[in-house]
Amino acid sequence: MSATANNNAYGNIDLRAATPAARDPKIAFAFEFPELLGPFEQADADAARARDRNRNYGFFGVLLVLVALLYAGVAPLLHVDERVKLVLGSVAASMGLLGTLLGVSGLRRKSQRRLWLSARLKTELLRLFHFHFIAARLPQIEGAVEDPQIRAAYLQERKAALDRLLAGDLRDPDAALEAVIAPSAPDAFSDVPPQLVQGPISSVSAALFTAWKELRLDWQLRYCEAKLTARSPGRWLGLHRQELVFSLVAWICIAFIVLLHIGHLGEKLLHIPGHVLEAAVITVALIALAARVLEDGAKPQREVERYEQYRAKIKVARQRFDAANDMQTKLEVMRAFEQVSQEEMRVFLRTHFNARYLL
Repeated sequence: MSATANNNAYGNIDLRAATPAARDPKIAFAFEFPELLGPFEQADADAARARDRNRNYGFFGVLLVLVALLYAGVAPLLHVDERVKLVLGSVAASMGLLGTLLGVSGLRRKSQRRLWLSARLKTELLRLFHFHFIAARLPQIEGAVEDPQIRAAYLQERKAALDRLLAGDLRDPDAALEAVIAPSAPDAFSDVPPQLVQGPISSVSAALFTAWKELRLDWQLRYCEAKLTARSPGRWLGLHRQELVFSLVAWICIAFIVLLHIGHLGEKLLHIPGHVLEAAVITVALIALAARVLEDGAKPQREVERYEQYRAKIKVARQRFDAANDMQTKLEVMRAFEQVSQEEMRVFLRTHFNARYLL
C-alpha cells in the first residue's frame, strides 16, 4: 500500500466529505458537519496521545518487571562482592516494584487506558451520529436540496441533536464508556428515529446514495484493509506483524527450552553445570511470559479477528446496497449498517477495556 493510500485510510476523510461525490454543491451540506468536526478532532488527538502513553507505560512496566525477575534468576550465578550484590538486588527490586506500579496504574479509573477508550468512544459516537442522522433523515435531505427552508430546518435539527448528544451521553465520556460496554447497552441514537420512506429513487437520492457509499462503505473498507495489511501510524507494527512477532517469540522460546532440557540430560558430556542450565530455562521462560503479557495488553489477534469480521460485513453491505433498486431497500441497508458499526465499536471497547499489562 502506498503512503498516500495509507494516509487516506487514516485521515478521517469520511467526516471531511473528501470525495468528489460528497463535494457536489447540491448535497455537500448533508455530509459537511463543521460543528461536529471540531469536537471530533480534539477527542481524536486526545485518544491518540492516551493510546501511545498506555502502550509505552505498559511496555516499560513489563520490561522493568522482567529485568527484575531475570536478575533474581541469575543472581546465584554471579561471583561478585556481597556489597555489589546488595546494590544490584536493591536496584532490581526497585525496578520490579516500579514496573508493577505501572501495570497496576493501568487499572485506575483515570488511567491512560481509560482516557484512551473514553476519548475513542467520543470520536466514534460522533462519527456514528453523523452517519446515523444522514440515514435517518435522507428523505428530508432530498427535499432540502431544492428547498432552502427545508435545508435550514434540517441543519437546525441536526445541530440540536448534536448538542443533545454532547450535553447528554458525551458530557461524561468515562460514564458513557461503562454504559456502552455493558451487556445490555442502550441504543445511542434513539432520539433520532428514522423517517418513513416514500417514492422511487430520484437523481438527487441517487447522488446522496453514491456519496454515502464512498464515505461510509468504501472508506470503512479501506480502513480495515489498511489496519490488516499496513504498518500502523506511529512507531508500532501493524496488527498482522504484531501477531507474527509474538508467535515467533513464543516458538523461539519453546525451542530454546527444549534444547536446554536436552542439554540438561547430557550436561556431563557438555560440561555445563546443571544450575547454569536451570537458570537459562528460567530466563527463557520469563521472556516467553513477558511476551505473552505484552500480547495480552495489545490484543493483536483479537483485533485481527475483529477487523476481518467487520470487513466481511462491509462487503456484504456493499453487495446488498448495490443490488437494491428501490429507495426503501437502500435505506434499510444504510440503517442496518449503522447498527453493525455501533456494535463493532462496542466490541473494540470491550476488548481493550479488559486488556492488561501485568507481569
